Amino acid sequence: LADYIKRLLEENNISERDVAIHVPLAACFYSVISIPSSKNPEEAVMNYIQSIITPEELPQVKIDYKILPVSIEQDTIDIAIAAVKKDFLEERISVLVHAGLKPAVIDIEPAVMNNQFYLNHPESTNTPVCIVDIGASFAKIVISFRGYPYTTRSLELGGFSITEQLQKEFMLSVEDAEELKKGSNVKEITYEEAFNRVITKSIQKI
Repeated sequence: LADYIKRLLEENNISERDVAIHVPLAACFYSVISIPSSKNPEEAVMNYIQSIITPEELPQVKIDYKILPVSIEQDTIDIAIAAVKKDFLEERISVLVHAGLKPAVIDIEPAVMNNQFYLNHPESTNTPVCIVDIGASFAKIVISFRGYPYTTRSLELGGFSITEQLQKEFMLSVEDAEELKKGSNVKEITYEEAFNRVITKSIQKI
């Protein structure tokens, strides 16, 4: 992988070596907790983490937190907490270092999705929003409030599962099911029929 990244950099004449990377939602833990304004944030974070991670696992996890400048309830502090296994993080960093790159920013996917949305839709800052990214294998959901991600979910539903359902329902090959999913009519099966009988059901699950 490091060799492939090197080759891409050379082929595209990219000299910049500082890069930003993200940790996928499925590989990290993210949550927002609310505490009374009088409580110590660092102590609250550690108490929360210790309630969900065993003492044996704790040294293996990289934990970070941020006090949000907004809160849902009055007289409370909202704290965003992120955690990822150290060996997972070190492995990703190692690949980049071997490729001659320097990770300048390490972000988690909920924050990446959130930031990209508000970068493109700054007018939505005062409105709670639900961001859904339907990928090949997973659907990632982020619910944001006043510019910050509050709730996240990662579901094992995506484009591949829709293709599989189309295959089973209409007895199609993978290639034909993919074409049907993309909007083409295949073997007298219309996209409208496929959408109503299969695709809609898959999306409703999400």
